[in-house]
Amino acid sequence: MRWQPTVSPSAYDTAWLAMIPDSHERFKPMFGNCLNWILNNQNQHYGFWGDCDVHGMPTIECLTATLACVVALNRWNIGTVMINKGLAYVHSSNAEKVLKEIKDQCPRWFAIVFPAMVELSQEIGLKIEINEALLSDIFYQRQRILDKEELVKDYQYPPLLSYFEALPSSYDVEQEDILNHLSCDGSLFQSPSATACAFMAYGNTACLSYLQAMVQKCPHGVPNTYPIDEELIRLSVINHVQRSGLAEHFTRETKQVLEQVYKATDLAFPGEHDLEETRSFSRKLLEKSVSLGAGDQIPLRRLIEDELRFQWMARLDHLEHRMWIEESEINVMWAGKASFQRLSSLHNDKLVRLAMENYKFRQAIYQTELDQLKRWSKDWGLNDMGFGREKTTYCYFAIAASCNLPCDSYIRMIVAKSAIIITVADDFFDTKGTPTELRSLTDAVQRWDAKGLCSDAKTIFLALDNLWYETFLSWLTESEWSRSNNVPSMEEYLQVGMKSIATHTLVLPASCYLKPSLPNSKLRPRQYESLTELVMTIPRLLNDLQSFEGKIKVFEAEVRSY
Repeated sequence: MRWQPTVSPSAYDTAWLAMIPDSHERFKPMFGNCLNWILNNQNQHYGFWGDCDVHGMPTIECLTATLACVVALNRWNIGTVMINKGLAYVHSSNAEKVLKEIKDQCPRWFAIVFPAMVELSQEIGLKIEINEALLSDIFYQRQRILDKEELVKDYQYPPLLSYFEALPSSYDVEQEDILNHLSCDGSLFQSPSATACAFMAYGNTACLSYLQAMVQKCPHGVPNTYPIDEELIRLSVINHVQRSGLAEHFTRETKQVLEQVYKATDLAFPGEHDLEETRSFSRKLLEKSVSLGAGDQIPLRRLIEDELRFQWMARLDHLEHRMWIEESEINVMWAGKASFQRLSSLHNDKLVRLAMENYKFRQAIYQTELDQLKRWSKDWGLNDMGFGREKTTYCYFAIAASCNLPCDSYIRMIVAKSAIIITVADDFFDTKGTPTELRSLTDAVQRWDAKGLCSDAKTIFLALDNLWYETFLSWLTESEWSRSNNVPSMEEYLQVGMKSIATHTLVLPASCYLKPSLPNSKLRPRQYESLTELVMTIPRLLNDLQSFEGKIKVFEAEVRSY
């Protein structure tokens, strides 16, 4: 499968190729299809060129792209109406709003490219009417960058020289500098715009070969980087698919793509030092980007903050899918030299529509299941016990929001029903039942016989479906510890606590339905015992930590009130 068509063309880079005159006929463009792309891809409503967000609004890249396209059309004395419309957008309140939003945190690429496009427009006689204070501030930031940075420096990427087309004439760049940094494919840092400018300046044949090969491969507008890393495109597209809640529809494609480094480190095992170092580095980098205000101009800031705030194992997938669908920058894949590389509008629109319909489909399934669960809870009298917590909706929400498989309804219902019974029974042991009632209920579960139970205990017992003596026994033990003020050892506590949290009671019965063809002989393999114990112990410790933190906050609040 070819992934290049999924990438949106760069109006900025395509415009630079459209400016190149033909070697034999100087009064016509060398790459006529690039000029035709400009003529056919102006936004009809606002007059800009470039990608808009999913709400149809122009992005920051549209300012530089529009000026570049206007210059290209003017060079060939074509599209006067389109030129005027493009300039009207640059002079509009929408464009001024974008400039005001980035005033205090102007992206480096924009501070380099935008002034150059303004100067180039003015040189060919176009009148640019932009707020003078805003424009002066961006020009000042460009000068600071030019004074501070060298043409090529290892720590600075992309380097200044990759913006060759945007460097002012006062910034001396020798032909030797260009030749020393041409890639083996003839490009200048794989940048179509910089390479196009280098060819126009020095006529290098290697640059021309690169441009011709690129246009042949991308005849309908060129990308902002070429050649395109198809592995990166695959990873980015699959990331969108997964975050949008569509993973189960693209399992084959997903299997072909590596896990993202940051997410993969969530599954690191002790001793995997390289992954630990990678995770530490990536986290510090993300934290620094937030502290410096990076991403204020795009909704990626909220995404970064969520990635840092919520642990991977604590996330609710269905809610994450909705947030991603609503994210206005869903089509951003990675940052390029002078713009963000995005999914093409056609592919992005299809993906968003599919994600929305899939989300609605899931919601319909979940609503039906919740209604069934409420009826079940009511029929068994679990929602009207007169004590403790009524957690029918809560339990189902926790299960459904973290489940990726809308088709496995029976699994969700098993887990949700188990969670409801556990909640009611746990409260009965903690608050309502007498020592005699608790022992009777525990014995009844062991015997699997409801004779002699009180009404509340009988309701709980009858709702059970082959669930689970050792969990009830652990609740009884904890109740006896509490009533007798007995403090167990840590080892005793964990042995009982890992059962009383009832994770295995939820997970193990449901797991039997994940693969019905699994033979009975393999249901209890010895090698899985330690894994099961970890599944039981970790939630207990997490629950205790959260309970302790909650009690500390209450205690501190009470102390402050005195």
